[in-house]
Amino acid sequence: MGDIFAGRSTRGLHPVGLGPETALGQYMRAHLLQGGTFAKEFTAFPQSADVVRAVAHDPRAIGFTAAVRVDAGVRVLALAARPDEAPVALTEANVRAGRYPLDRFLMICASQPIEPWIRDYLGLVLSRDGQLAIAGGSLGYLPLNATEAAAERQKFPPAPAR
Repeated sequence: MGDIFAGRSTRGLHPVGLGPETALGQYMRAHLLQGGTFAKEFTAFPQSADVVRAVAHDPRAIGFTAAVRVDAGVRVLALAARPDEAPVALTEANVRAGRYPLDRFLMICASQPIEPWIRDYLGLVLSRDGQLAIAGGSLGYLPLNATEAAAERQKFPPAPAR
């Protein structure tokens, strides 16, 4: 699939996706294209809904978008990490088990030093209650497991004494 988005072999398909300046576009460049650039034939969109609409209306289009944004007009493809491996369907079980090859965390960025209110927010998001709220949300995001949440909490230093 990387060949299609890099322009090495589009096979007559029209590659579309989120622009390289978006978080998902950056992820795809890093993981799918190994830091390369998108094909000159690649059409970039600012929002996932735009990508879904383009794929739904063009039978030759193939795109990438946030999976939680797909609708009945498009089909999510099973993917293989390498050509010699069997494709893996995008299911909650496969994502949780780490089998789906294009899984990623939602990125939250903060400038250093982290202000106290941001630290509090990140602490809430990464807490058990925060992850339960994510699990119960209507957007389809999956919560981190306890090990992942603990690893993410380690990424920001303790707050200085107030």
